[in-house]
Amino acid sequence: MGKIYSTIIANGEDPYGLGRWTTVTLLGKHNKRTSVFNMYRSGDISIEKTGPTTVIKQQWIILQQKNRTNIHPHDAAINDLIIEVKRKQKDNHEIIVTMDGNGSFVNAKGGIAKLCKACQLYDPLIYRHDLPTNISTYIRGTKQIDYILVSLNILKALIQCGMIAFNELITADHRGFH
Repeated sequence: MGKIYSTIIANGEDPYGLGRWTTVTLLGKHNKRTSVFNMYRSGDISIEKTGPTTVIKQQWIILQQKNRTNIHPHDAAINDLIIEVKRKQKDNHEIIVTMDGNGSFVNAKGGIAKLCKACQLYDPLIYRHDLPTNISTYIRGTKQIDYILVSLNILKALIQCGMIAFNELITADHRGFH
């Protein structure tokens, strides 16, 4: 594909005040825009079982203050991200989502699968490497909970992608992706 050049034209964060993601929008050749979302999605744990300083409890309190009383932060994260991704897609942006999703794709009733379907996003690791659906991305887990999801044009343009073994480059409890 030759050399790739881009310029950062915008950056932002979760507009709902919950600190779940940051964004950067890159301007490439022919005025093509790519928005990258980097997200942390809280776990699907009972609110009653969480401590007062956990991210789940803090997000739940903010949701309560915004009269969003019937939704868990785990589910609200996907619903809100769909709105923001679609907003960018409406302006013809390509999309990349990197996410600690704290949930598997297969069992994500309305979770990661809902995001992919609603926004037409694809997992390039599964597409390029035909990975099994139960590959662990968290060292104490048995399933994939971390994702890189991309729009179709990004998927088609990818030259390579992959994931590394646990603790291969740095000590961490999640695999690195490239």
